[in-house]
Amino acid sequence: MSKKIIAISGTHGTGKTTVAYSLCSIMKKKGHNVVVMDELAREAPFDINRAAGDKTQIWLCCKQITKELEYSEHYEYIITDRSVLDAYAYGLTLTKNDWIFKHLENYLVAHIKTYYKSLFLLDPSAFTFNVEDGIRDTDPDFRLMVHNTLEDLFKKHNIEYHHTFNTVDVFLNFI
Repeated sequence: MSKKIIAISGTHGTGKTTVAYSLCSIMKKKGHNVVVMDELAREAPFDINRAAGDKTQIWLCCKQITKELEYSEHYEYIITDRSVLDAYAYGLTLTKNDWIFKHLENYLVAHIKTYYKSLFLLDPSAFTFNVEDGIRDTDPDFRLMVHNTLEDLFKKHNIEYHHTFNTVDVFLNFI
């Protein structure tokens, strides 16, 4: 798969879905064959957010890669509502068995470096409110912990990313 994935990364409640669909609409109007790959956490068969365990995060990482590979056969571009490292970052923030994640880290980083065209990390201050929808965790400290873990992972592995707010025009300069 050539570099087709435009990943909108970030903790919950930062406007990733809004940006992903707006960017997709603009790209379609420019004639690109593009799809949004929705966030997978709501499909997880296990607990999510702070109640999540190792199984949740491993399932999310594997499901993300599977869907990216499936979509890559049919679309010129895939805009993901999260990167594959997002689930991993939640796992690092929460896990009690971090040895499981040490084995995943190198693979996930290689996947991002090989397959991702652009990676954007949305700043949690872009959305200062967090919608109570029965799914999202609304604790601002938890959001910030996950954001910091993501940023640390990207820096640790020299993963090129764009730290930005949720304005679509910024994204158009990189695609």
